Amino acid sequence: MWTRRRLLHTLPGLVGATLAWPRVARAATGPERRFLFLFAQGGWDQTMVFAPLFDNPYVEMEDDAEVAQVNGLTFVDSPERPAVRLFFEDFGDQVAMINGLEARSVAHDTCLRLVMTGSQSANADDWSASIAAHSQRSPLMPMVHMSGPSYSFQHGSSIVRVGQANQLPKLLDGSALDESDMIVPATAADIEALQDQYAATVAHERNKAALRGRNLELLARGLEAEERLALLQEVADELDLGSGDSLTDRSRILIRAFEQDLSRCAMLGHEGAMGLSWDTHAANTDQIIHYQELFTTLSDVMGNLRDTPAPEGGVLADTTTVVVLSEMGRYPQFNGRAGKEHWTFTSALIMGAGVRGGQVVGGYDDAAAGQQVDLASGEPHDSGEFLVPDHIGATLYRLAGMDSEALLPGVSPISAVLEDR
Repeated sequence: MWTRRRLLHTLPGLVGATLAWPRVARAATGPERRFLFLFAQGGWDQTMVFAPLFDNPYVEMEDDAEVAQVNGLTFVDSPERPAVRLFFEDFGDQVAMINGLEARSVAHDTCLRLVMTGSQSANADDWSASIAAHSQRSPLMPMVHMSGPSYSFQHGSSIVRVGQANQLPKLLDGSALDESDMIVPATAADIEALQDQYAATVAHERNKAALRGRNLELLARGLEAEERLALLQEVADELDLGSGDSLTDRSRILIRAFEQDLSRCAMLGHEGAMGLSWDTHAANTDQIIHYQELFTTLSDVMGNLRDTPAPEGGVLADTTTVVVLSEMGRYPQFNGRAGKEHWTFTSALIMGAGVRGGQVVGGYDDAAAGQQVDLASGEPHDSGEFLVPDHIGATLYRLAGMDSEALLPGVSPISAVLEDR
């Protein structure tokens, strides 16, 4: 008789003999780079920080803003968002600002997927999931998704979703069922019988499929997730994955997961100050408070990484790369509601471990579109390439120690950003 326990104890050996799949119990091989993603959801206005296009007659800039240069970075400075200047003064030498990145769409759903995966395909994994899945340390929660975009197909078993509902602890201790309106009373015998029936059905279907191809991959990932869940239950009391009261609080929770060596990647979305959204089709001045909150958090993140011990020794800043993205930019001119419409060209920040900071890569032309860029120098050049999300992905893969060419054939990383080129 195939019981659930027998199925879970028998199939790992069968799968392991058939397919060499990463296992949770795999031995650590030393420090590897961690990645914290912050995502400004809705589309930020690149002319408020990244694109000082004051001399362009086709771009409407703020009256009280001006060009500033700090630590090798040229940016838009305004007294209304002092957190931006303070951040660049403290950490600009660790920051690579990437300008003129084309999202290749002006539709939110499409841009989100393109910026995070480089593809419109539903079968594509995002950069964070892919990096997490390739961890050589097999952390308990390879990718922690608290909020923001997330796309997985092949590497879904590597993602642990937490956030405002704080689902994970309730799933681990079973209390989630107590709050459900779908509870069906059942005896222990009934439950055991259902488990046995399900296990027998699964085993029969797997045997019919001859344990090959996609079925084998799904089974292997399911077993890996089962293993990881059991270990998470053992450390559940030590986890603190509540939502936090602010963007800064939530970022500290994710850094705590890095400190405890529980995760390699983490994603935190920012829906704007007070949840007002970066999608400012009206009242574009809301972007001021969004940027103020975002850069206040970025200063806290970088300072926290600098001061937090890493599990392998040193501090987390030695091995953590921070990536700040938005799915699109805003149109260079105001509409009739004092807002700005969608714009396919945007900017990004990559900072921290492995990054050659204190530089601006790329730029915007007279039409506020992205310029061609020499990937080696980061300078605009007529023989260079137009930057698209795939270049970001290849750069992150290279920072993660992965074979970017194999994962993104024909796409080169922005080598100007890489400390070790």
